[in-house]
Amino acid sequence: MHETKLNITAHTGPTSLAASALSDVKAHARIDSTYEDDLLEEYIAAAIEMIESFCRLTIQETVWELHLSSFPTAYRYLELPRGPVSSVEFLKYYDLDGVHIEWSSADYYLALGEIPARIYLHGDDNWEETQERPDAVAIRYTSGYNTWNDVPNRVKQPIYFLSSHYHRHREAVADKSVSELPFTLRASLMSIRQDFYTG
Repeated sequence: MHETKLNITAHTGPTSLAASALSDVKAHARIDSTYEDDLLEEYIAAAIEMIESFCRLTIQETVWELHLSSFPTAYRYLELPRGPVSSVEFLKYYDLDGVHIEWSSADYYLALGEIPARIYLHGDDNWEETQERPDAVAIRYTSGYNTWNDVPNRVKQPIYFLSSHYHRHREAVADKSVSELPFTLRASLMSIRQDFYTG
């Protein structure tokens, strides 16, 4: 499933983690003053957004709504990008008559531990045919981390590095190419991207 071809939007969120990350970022950067706390929170938010975009993952908890033009009849599963996914609210579709139907959760199972997370059909069930429209299938689900303490250390590390760099240099870490990033940050981001990127 290619991320660039997906119709995915944030239904609610993201829930900002910048304020709760502040003390850890300051400790990493050895910043004692509170004078620029508000500015540093902006740098943390920018760092998180950059990492989310580059690695195609969700750090700050967000409820996504994914729209597809049809079910993937060649596969018995649907992939959910922008993980890690914690829950699925609904799977709906428009049938050939244009009736909006919710697929019972009893008729599919979730593999949230997979990367990307997947919705699998049960048994011998098949995907239904859908009306021809760009939003024929809709999946609403929650991704990301609810608190800063839930964020894995390997994801926190590039946030520390990038936030500190923004604070010290007051300019972008790189212009356009990931090859321009410092090696430590680049290696960290590429490792995370390899796990989460679905495009």
